[in-house]
Amino acid sequence: MNTIKKFIISSLTDDDGKYNNDIVSLLFRPIIATLYLIMIAITFSQVIFRYLLDSALPWAGELAIFFLFGLFFLEHP
Repeated sequence: MNTIKKFIISSLTDDDGKYNNDIVSLLFRPIIATLYLIMIAITFSQVIFRYLLDSALPWAGELAIFFLFGLFFLEHP
């Protein structure tokens, strides 16, 4: 539990230890984290469907690419 708290605090601080409280950072960090998790889940499900069930999901690759481009534009202003 302490490791999670340290990670959250370190993600909210800059390199010099000051908290980064600007509205853009506070708004987009949860969105970016959510998009990453969705992209990972989609890619993992595509691997499961393709190799274990021998049936590919045709939409999964395209959706993961769209999320990747969206993440790029959200992270790099």
